[in-house]
Amino acid sequence: MLDQTFSIYNIRRLLTFDDIIKYDINVNSKEFKTLIETLDSRIGNRTYSMQSLKAKKGNINVIYSPASMEDDLALRKLNDNLKRLYKFKQANRLLIIKQVITLLKVTCPPKSDPF
Repeated sequence: MLDQTFSIYNIRRLLTFDDIIKYDINVNSKEFKTLIETLDSRIGNRTYSMQSLKAKKGNINVIYSPASMEDDLALRKLNDNLKRLYKFKQANRLLIIKQVITLLKVTCPPKSDPF
């Protein structure tokens, strides 16, 4: 059965190496356990609400990202739940672009008028 809860185990499972660097987390300390428990209590609280997203100007578009570590992990867990429940996978954008380019390069002879 799928565990959809925001538990200490799930939060720890969702942490990545990039998170450890980004949020400056010391995994080998007592504070790490306290941090995970704090995240669990904040996200698991019924009154939890996400903060606004922070916007950053990219090369072409504006990039939106979660404003806090709690929001980042909450979004990641929600995404994980949706993928597991509905067997949903994000389409590979690079593959789609290559296919569209190939389709645009294909030439078709003009249709002859049947009349």
